[in-house]
Amino acid sequence: VVTPTNTVVINQESDFPIQDATTITLSEKTRYVIGSAISSTKRFICEDGFVFTAENVLGVVYTYTGTGDMFTSTLAGGTVQDIALNAPNANQGFNMSDTSLTKIFFCRNVRFQNVPKWGTYTGLLTAIITLSSSSNSEDGLTIAGSGQLILNLSAFAIISTSATCVALDLTTAVISNIELDNLIL
Repeated sequence: VVTPTNTVVINQESDFPIQDATTITLSEKTRYVIGSAISSTKRFICEDGFVFTAENVLGVVYTYTGTGDMFTSTLAGGTVQDIALNAPNANQGFNMSDTSLTKIFFCRNVRFQNVPKWGTYTGLLTAIITLSSSSNSEDGLTIAGSGQLILNLSAFAIISTSATCVALDLTTAVISNIELDNLIL
């Protein structure tokens, strides 16, 4: 696990130090603290060791109004925690992959108010989702790839009214250790 060495407080979209017309980069070893409600069409590209937090899941809401995946990474581990998110037009909230099988991705106390799909995690060494939920989803979480060491889902909820919702898809995953505790699917 990479420990952040920098902290950036974000109160508006322009406070993100690295961005272009369509993306915001969450830099390596940097902790981003969201201090006020923000709405943006820009998706996040995540580098290793990033932390994205509002430090209170009942506080401000970060809204992604774009149509792609909200958070994406390849070969990066990181943490999204203590935050309420909204991504009503996104493909999915998370698209996290690691072909090296060395990265760990944490979601702790994350609440999606609205997102079509929680996300897809491919080839992560470890994926941990605790105290997190999506209250309005058409689909849930897909775990894909082989050689993964740990999948830990604890107090995790995918709430959907869709008859075709697959809350947890492990169809193409090969995982050494799975811990499922207090799920609502």
